[in-house]
Amino acid sequence: MIKTLQQKINTQLNDYAQVEKSFREKTGIELVTNKQQSENTAKCNEFVSIVISCYMGHKTLSLMFKNLETQTYKNFEVIVVDDGSPESMLGMVKNLNLNFKTKFIRQIRNRGRSFTRNTGMLASDGDSIIFTDQDIIFDQDFVLKFAIRQFHTKDCIFIGFKEDIDFEELKSTKKPSLRSDWRYSVKGEEFFIPLYHPSDNFIKTTPREYRILRETNNLKGLEYGQKIGFWDLPSLIISHGLSVKKQAAILSGGFPEKGFDGWGAQDIAFGARLIGEGNFVIPVMNNVYYHIVHERYSGSREEELKELKHNLKAYFALLNSIDYNCSPEKRNIKKIKDYHNLEFYEVK
Repeated sequence: MIKTLQQKINTQLNDYAQVEKSFREKTGIELVTNKQQSENTAKCNEFVSIVISCYMGHKTLSLMFKNLETQTYKNFEVIVVDDGSPESMLGMVKNLNLNFKTKFIRQIRNRGRSFTRNTGMLASDGDSIIFTDQDIIFDQDFVLKFAIRQFHTKDCIFIGFKEDIDFEELKSTKKPSLRSDWRYSVKGEEFFIPLYHPSDNFIKTTPREYRILRETNNLKGLEYGQKIGFWDLPSLIISHGLSVKKQAAILSGGFPEKGFDGWGAQDIAFGARLIGEGNFVIPVMNNVYYHIVHERYSGSREEELKELKHNLKAYFALLNSIDYNCSPEKRNIKKIKDYHNLEFYEVK
């Protein structure tokens, strides 16, 4: 029987206990922990591609590259995909004299987040991919924590966590806190609920605080399409710190491009596709990083919420469809270059 994407999700478990056990036996370290632990002692040959989707933001991207130069794990490449910024960031990237392999791809016109991330994915050479954004600041073991988990497991999506911070606070020595991420603790009446779940009755009956990780045994309890409040497993996947095998990302169909425009829900839809293909979602609670709060590069908050509402409708339509949307596996990167007017540069 051919199934819709939602029906496929409804057949999936997320009990990754056996993955935890196997990982511990292979490495001697814990797969899921909120404590810092030494993770550079286990074998790891994973080649990682870090795909950074960006639009303008020269200042934050420069800070991010400085973080990448201090990584303890060196077996990675960086792919910057500029989504049609008015002023190309290529010159800035070249002037940094980076000590790691970097590819710079510029879309001549703005194509949106899904297309940008799919382009970076197809241009990557890694065994696994870390999807992130231009305004993320992480510690020196950020890549290692994802790489070692991907190297010793299969069929797993690993997610990191963030704390928002202003530019002027970046000099602080305080480390980002897991407790600051809404997936650790969130109240039922948050603003995005009416968009995600339009039932007024639902909102009235769910005003409490949710401890999503604690209440789901670190997401193991979110199976067969179940929810906590209105949150299901795909809704917890955010692409500012997301690690997945390249092959799994491609076979899933990647980030959906059709029907999605502007901000929001593309990463949820990508997560839904990955879960539908049988991938576990595993939190890396000791991989917490800062997200720099900055001025908007385009549009207002009201426009952003309007885009989110539009994209959530597209997401629900995707869930209830037979999901055969153009798999990036069938797209040829050279044809993309010719057809979509992309500029490709090998910086190093």
